Amino acid sequence: DWLWHIPSALAMSVSQFSIEYYLGWEAVRVLMVWFVLRRKNKNLKKNIRTSFFHLLPYWVGTFGFLVWRVLLFGFPTYQPLGGGEVDPISKMFFLTTLFEVREAAVQVWGRVFPKLSPEPFSRGFWSLYLGLIMITTAFVLMILRNSKKFTSRKEESSRAQFSHFAFILALVGVLTAGLPFWLTGLSVDIEGFSSRFTLPFIPWAVLLLVALLHVLDKTILKQVPLVVTILVAVIVGGSTGSQFWNANLYRNDWKEVQRYIIEMTHRIPKMEPGTTLIINDMRFLDLYSDNSLTAMVNWTYSPGRVSEDLNYMVYYLSVRLGLGLPALEPGLPIEQDYRSLHFDGSTDKLLVVYSDLEGCLRVLDDRHLDWLPASFPEAMIPALPLSNFSVIDGDAERAQPPQNIFDISQTPTWCTYFEDAELASQLGDWESVAEIGDIAYALEDDAEELTEHFVFIDGYLRVGQVQKAWDLSQMLSQRSQNVYNQALCDLWNTVEDETQGAYEPNFREAFCSGN
Repeated sequence: DWLWHIPSALAMSVSQFSIEYYLGWEAVRVLMVWFVLRRKNKNLKKNIRTSFFHLLPYWVGTFGFLVWRVLLFGFPTYQPLGGGEVDPISKMFFLTTLFEVREAAVQVWGRVFPKLSPEPFSRGFWSLYLGLIMITTAFVLMILRNSKKFTSRKEESSRAQFSHFAFILALVGVLTAGLPFWLTGLSVDIEGFSSRFTLPFIPWAVLLLVALLHVLDKTILKQVPLVVTILVAVIVGGSTGSQFWNANLYRNDWKEVQRYIIEMTHRIPKMEPGTTLIINDMRFLDLYSDNSLTAMVNWTYSPGRVSEDLNYMVYYLSVRLGLGLPALEPGLPIEQDYRSLHFDGSTDKLLVVYSDLEGCLRVLDDRHLDWLPASFPEAMIPALPLSNFSVIDGDAERAQPPQNIFDISQTPTWCTYFEDAELASQLGDWESVAEIGDIAYALEDDAEELTEHFVFIDGYLRVGQVQKAWDLSQMLSQRSQNVYNQALCDLWNTVEDETQGAYEPNFREAFCSGN
């Protein structure tokens, strides 16, 4: 029996050094060993001694991991309690931890109930989702009803003992599963990309529910056992549907990430190493952190690079300001450890990148504040003066996303033409802007974000295609209910001043007067 501890302890060590999420499970291991020994022998002293020797290989492995993690690898990203702003002995920390335990182990079961809205997916998907829940529920109900006929009295007695042990194990499990996150001041959340922190809670949340259902089945609901059977079938069916829903959510997010990177390569064919992209919180990406996007950007713009020094960094401004990004001031160093990799940059090499559901990816600075999308967050406006277009190499061959993992069509859309026009505008190639505009406006696809028309109005004006510029200006004014009239007037005046008579004055006067 002792020989089995060798591969088991090695597997545990590999797990801990690979991903530290399951460190809290070691508390449950102590109880599991104790319960097993206690069933075989009632001698307290002997059980304590035997438990110690059974647990020793795992304690040695865990101790080695902790020495490496704390003293050697350190805390390059998140700081342990006591080294940051979180007070581990405060009442608020205690209450927050209990709330997160409740959310990860109890509240999460609310997801087994069918969603009644087809959003954010199609009605076809919604029908498949509900159909899968109903079929799975009926199938499980049939199996459970038939299985009860073959349950012996001995099995019933064994299950009664199991429920007590299971409840204790599950309770300790859910209370310790979050230790790796709580000890570094991270929050356990069932929403968004931080939901990965709930992974170590899964077996204990399930075990806790099973133990509670077993107790209910043998006490309060003993006379109506069908209630628990139906409840279990509904939970299994709803969980199956939830996994199907979640898988499609990941699939959709992956499509949006690919679209995001493809649009980025059209707007930024190449960029100087050491560039930091400051991005907005994107409503259409629930499952990707800026760390995830950092990897994707480096794979795209530095393919095949094997150095431990990253060329590019992506920051959510809402998360990194005051941390990796020290302040919105020029000339400040940016240093960021990313696992075993490192990034060195500067606030002199920043690009402000904005993207939202209603529009295309934008690389913005402070030159046209009246052209900003209506949804552009005010918190990002102070970053615009630092956005340095000179780090973009618009004449270089366009970077290519990693084709071995990208699987969506790269057929040109309105957004890809818009990105090309924005780049041409940055380079002062107004002929190209006008030519791209002719192609873009011939598509059935059209701009969802009205401010995307400004670059084409500017281009048409500067090459003398005044009627096209006028028609677009009128359309933009009408669709926005005159919101952008002042911006349009300023654009026409600016082009007139710079080109000295590119169009007849009556165009400008008529538009600026509101006619």
